[in-house]
Amino acid sequence: TSIDPETSIDPETSIDPETNDIAHPKSPPKEPPSVTDRAAGMIFGCSDETFGECFEKSLVGMPSKYSPLAYSIVPGHTLLFLFNYTKRTMHGVLLATSLSAENIDPLAFSSDGKSSPFPIQCSFEVIHAAEPVGEDQCRHVLEYTNRRRFRFKLSKWQCRDLLQILGAGQQDLFEKGLLI
Repeated sequence: TSIDPETSIDPETSIDPETNDIAHPKSPPKEPPSVTDRAAGMIFGCSDETFGECFEKSLVGMPSKYSPLAYSIVPGHTLLFLFNYTKRTMHGVLLATSLSAENIDPLAFSSDGKSSPFPIQCSFEVIHAAEPVGEDQCRHVLEYTNRRRFRFKLSKWQCRDLLQILGAGQQDLFEKGLLI
């Protein structure tokens, strides 16, 4: 929808200069983020109930409120890790194979069969099937915001430390350009 430039709009929205349309911040990007904006790694969460589905579908998801964060994922470059909140264990190593998008599978992780509670989704491939490690083994790598919550976006240094903890060989990842 085109709008008059003098029209006041919500501060969370902006105007796309090419189309003069309202651009919503939760809209997926049209292209991958720049090298400076891209995430080296990202942690997605699961429970015992959704863990198997993640690997059956090669898909992870998060709530809509995290969409700006998830849109920093670059296919073929961003390492993904899966944290099981039920068991408090970290799993990996995964590689994003798609940009994050809304409802790649609209019913994924749904207990009611109506809609996904985690609509911001990303597909992946397993690049190292590591044994899970307890949160206590990777606590020093994670950036906690309060007692049991940590930031999902990972720096390249955090990725390197998690890879070491999970026993993943970093040389292959360096050669593929995943870790610089």
